[in-house]
Amino acid sequence: LDTLFPYTTLFRSLMLERAIELGDWILPALGTEYGLAVGRYTLGSNPEGKNAGRQILSEVGSLTLEFTRLSMLCGDNVYYEAVRCRA
Repeated sequence: LDTLFPYTTLFRSLMLERAIELGDWILPALGTEYGLAVGRYTLGSNPEGKNAGRQILSEVGSLTLEFTRLSMLCGDNVYYEAVRCRA
Protein backbone atom coordinates (compact mmCIF):
# COMPACT_ATOMS: atom_id res chain seq x y z
CA LEU A 1 0.00 0.00 0.00
CA ASP A 2 2.90 2.37 0.59
CA THR A 3 3.68 2.35 -3.13
CA LEU A 4 0.19 3.75 -3.84
CA PHE A 5 0.54 6.70 -1.47
CA PRO A 6 2.12 9.12 -4.01
CA TYR A 7 -0.66 8.36 -6.49
CA THR A 8 -3.36 8.80 -3.85
CA THR A 9 -1.88 12.13 -2.76
CA LEU A 10 -1.59 13.30 -6.36
CA PHE A 11 -5.17 12.20 -7.08
CA ARG A 12 -6.53 14.05 -4.03
CA SER A 13 -4.57 17.15 -4.96
CA LEU A 14 -5.88 17.01 -8.53
CA MET A 15 -9.47 16.47 -7.41
CA LEU A 16 -9.28 19.40 -4.98
CA GLU A 17 -7.86 21.58 -7.75
CA ARG A 18 -10.76 20.58 -10.03
CA ALA A 19 -13.32 21.13 -7.25
CA ILE A 20 -11.97 24.65 -6.67
CA GLU A 21 -12.12 25.33 -10.41
CA LEU A 22 -15.74 24.15 -10.56
CA GLY A 23 -16.61 26.17 -7.45
CA ASP A 24 -15.17 29.28 -9.09
CA TRP A 25 -17.29 28.64 -12.19
CA ILE A 26 -20.47 28.26 -10.11
CA LEU A 27 -19.90 31.23 -7.76
CA PRO A 28 -21.48 33.81 -10.13
CA ALA A 29 -24.73 31.78 -10.11
CA LEU A 30 -25.07 32.70 -6.43
CA GLY A 31 -25.00 36.42 -7.17
CA THR A 32 -28.76 36.75 -6.80
CA GLU A 33 -30.73 38.93 -4.40
CA TYR A 34 -31.02 36.19 -1.76
CA GLY A 35 -27.85 34.26 -2.56
CA LEU A 36 -29.71 31.28 -3.98
CA ALA A 37 -28.32 29.88 -7.18
CA VAL A 38 -30.39 30.31 -10.30
CA GLY A 39 -32.03 27.04 -11.31
CA ARG A 40 -30.49 26.93 -14.77
CA TYR A 41 -27.12 28.52 -15.16
CA THR A 42 -24.73 28.80 -18.09
CA LEU A 43 -21.15 28.57 -16.86
CA GLY A 44 -19.31 31.82 -17.37
CA SER A 45 -22.41 34.02 -17.30
CA ASN A 46 -23.55 36.32 -14.52
CA PRO A 47 -27.17 36.39 -13.35
CA GLU A 48 -26.76 40.10 -12.47
CA GLY A 49 -28.63 39.70 -9.19
CA LYS A 50 -31.89 38.62 -10.78
CA ASN A 51 -34.49 36.69 -8.81
CA ALA A 52 -33.49 33.04 -8.58
CA GLY A 53 -37.05 31.89 -9.22
CA ARG A 54 -38.31 28.58 -7.90
CA GLN A 55 -35.77 26.59 -5.91
CA ILE A 56 -35.78 22.96 -4.87
CA LEU A 57 -34.84 22.65 -1.21
CA SER A 58 -32.57 19.66 -1.79
CA GLU A 59 -30.58 21.58 -4.43
CA VAL A 60 -30.06 24.50 -2.06
CA GLY A 61 -29.05 22.15 0.77
CA SER A 62 -26.69 20.15 -1.40
CA LEU A 63 -24.95 23.22 -2.79
CA THR A 64 -24.63 24.64 0.73
CA LEU A 65 -23.07 21.43 2.01
CA GLU A 66 -20.72 21.11 -0.96
CA PHE A 67 -19.52 24.72 -0.83
CA THR A 68 -19.06 24.58 2.95
CA ARG A 69 -16.94 21.44 2.61
CA LEU A 70 -14.95 22.98 -0.24
CA SER A 71 -14.12 25.95 1.99
CA MET A 72 -12.97 23.56 4.71
CA LEU A 73 -10.76 21.57 2.35
CA CYS A 74 -9.08 24.46 0.55
CA GLY A 75 -8.99 26.93 3.45
CA ASP A 76 -10.70 29.68 1.43
CA ASN A 77 -13.82 31.02 3.13
CA VAL A 78 -15.21 32.54 -0.09
CA TYR A 79 -17.26 29.42 -0.90
CA TYR A 80 -18.81 29.24 2.57
CA GLU A 81 -19.61 32.96 2.54
CA ALA A 82 -21.34 32.56 -0.82
CA VAL A 83 -23.85 30.00 0.52
CA ARG A 84 -24.33 30.93 4.17
CA CYS A 85 -27.78 32.10 5.25
CA ARG A 86 -28.53 35.73 4.63
CA ALA A 87 -31.12 36.84 7.11
